[in-house]
Formats: sequence, structure tokens, C-alpha cells
Amino acid sequence: MKTKKPLFFLWLVAAVMLAIISCDINSDFEEVKPLPNKKAETSLAANPIKISFPITVGRIDIYTVTSDNVSGTVTMEIRTADGSAILGTSVVSGVNLLKGNSIRNTFLFSPAVNLNSNQKYRIYVTRSNPHSLSDNVAWRTCSSGVNGYLPGVPDVFINSGWVLDYSFVTYSDGYVDQQQTSTNYGFAIANNGYRWQEFVPKKIWIVAP
Repeated sequence: MKTKKPLFFLWLVAAVMLAIISCDINSDFEEVKPLPNKKAETSLAANPIKISFPITVGRIDIYTVTSDNVSGTVTMEIRTADGSAILGTSVVSGVNLLKGNSIRNTFLFSPAVNLNSNQKYRIYVTRSNPHSLSDNVAWRTCSSGVNGYLPGVPDVFINSGWVLDYSFVTYSDGYVDQQQTSTNYGFAIANNGYRWQEFVPKKIWIVAP
């Protein structure tokens, strides 16, 4: 028994030393923590993740200048971002348009057009009849090169960097969504082409139970 005591003592000392070394290693690992990825955080802040939800657009208003005698029809279309596909159409008779300067005229889509939020679309407007002094419709815009609606541009660019956004109001799921209501300038609508404005629906409406 006497010969086994030194061995037991050495084994006990070795076990204690191993425990101390293990604690030191664990302590060191606790103190060394990974640094935050500032580059990744900055990138997310500059380019936030955009989530798209299905919505419907059943109404778009535009501000117009209309003469007292407007013949034919005015047609509005909602199109894809590149303008290649028509997603919905609304046709209003000229006699039913509200007349005057910077008047808000409504175009209804039935059925409502299925779109996705945070995606770009275009509003196209044209007429069945030509433009004349006595029979005219003009779509109002902002002026002086002010970019009145940042999410999208219109078909009209005057001089370098000038963006004259058309005045409009969109309704997503029945509520006002995107709009540009400056009406200082305007461009005539005729049967020889389209006027168009980009827009990006964003609002999602959640009804509490």
C-alpha cells in the first residue's frame, strides 16, 4: 500500500493541473469574440431587403386639363415595367370626363388589376381622337425639372436631368397608395401615341380581427 501512495498522489496532481489548463483555455475562448461584420451591416442598410406582397389596383386618378367639348374616349392601361404587357384597361368617354383646369379624373378597373408591391409598373394614357384647340385633354405634370415622384420616371424628359412626373393617385386594395399631385405643367393626350408614368405600389393593408 505504501508504494501506491506516490502514484495516487501524482495522478491527483495531474488531474488538477489538467482541470486548471482546461479552465484557462475555456476562459480564453470566452474572451475572444468575433468582430461584427460592419461591411455586411452597411450593405444591408444601403440595400434593404424588399418583400413583395400581392395587391389589387382598382382605381387610378389623374389630373387633367380638359376642354368643354371632348369627343371620343380616353383609355388608361396598367402595364408591366417595360410597357410590353397590358395588365388592365379602363376606358372613359370624353363626355363623362370632368372639365376644367387641373381636374382630378377617375379611371376604374373592373376587375381590379392584380399587382405586387415593391415592383415597378406603368400607367399608359391615350385618346381615340386627335388633339385640337377646341377638343383637347392634357395630363398635368410637375415642372421646373423637379423630380416629383422618385420611385419612377415618365415618358417626358426635358433637358438633361429634368424629370416631369405626371400627376396621379393610385389605390391599392381600395386605399390611397402612390401619388404625385404637383400640376404646374402638362402634355396633351392624342391618338398618335401614349403618355406614360412609372409607379411602384407599396402599401399593404392588414385588417385586425
